[in-house]
Amino acid sequence: MQQPFPPAFQAPPRAGFLPSMSLWTKLRLGFAALALLVTVPFYFFITHRNASNLVMFENSLESSGDLVIDGKSKGTLGPKQHLAVELGAGSHKLTFTGSKGVLDSGTLDIPKKGSFGYRALYNLGGKKGIAVVTKYYGKDAAFSDKVDAVPEGKRLVELPDTSVLKDVDEPFPPSIRTTKNAMSPSVTRVCHVDAKTKSVGCPGY
Repeated sequence: MQQPFPPAFQAPPRAGFLPSMSLWTKLRLGFAALALLVTVPFYFFITHRNASNLVMFENSLESSGDLVIDGKSKGTLGPKQHLAVELGAGSHKLTFTGSKGVLDSGTLDIPKKGSFGYRALYNLGGKKGIAVVTKYYGKDAAFSDKVDAVPEGKRLVELPDTSVLKDVDEPFPPSIRTTKNAMSPSVTRVCHVDAKTKSVGCPGY
């Protein structure tokens, strides 16, 4: 009597990709995904923040005035007071008006920049007493610290794209963290200076 053909061989169902992983592999993938979820939003936040155009307005005059940019008041600045203003790329009309009329006026042209945005110091009134100060860190720094005083009559001074304009006379940190092979890491500040005493207003310089 002829035996019936055996049923066709059926392989056992294959396990899915994830169940076949070891516990350690799953943990590593989980940590990697978590790091990605944290890093990506932080990267976009930093990029967006750095992409803004910031101009630090400093009142070098001995009288107060109202800063108006493109017809909008940004507030009153007393002597040696300052204000950081975020501005879009393009041409901006500004006036600085005191109790006796216009103290200063001009046009500020901000170029389109890359991912770091544009940074500048605008010296209202054009008087002396402020400088762009750079301090270098590390034993093998190839450059010496420098104080670039803003000359009499000069209004606009462009700053490095990576400058963080928080305040005038902001302290210099005692040390900074940088990459191992960095040549001459530095920090730039906007500081009040006194030519007679050769003093710099930023603590830690």
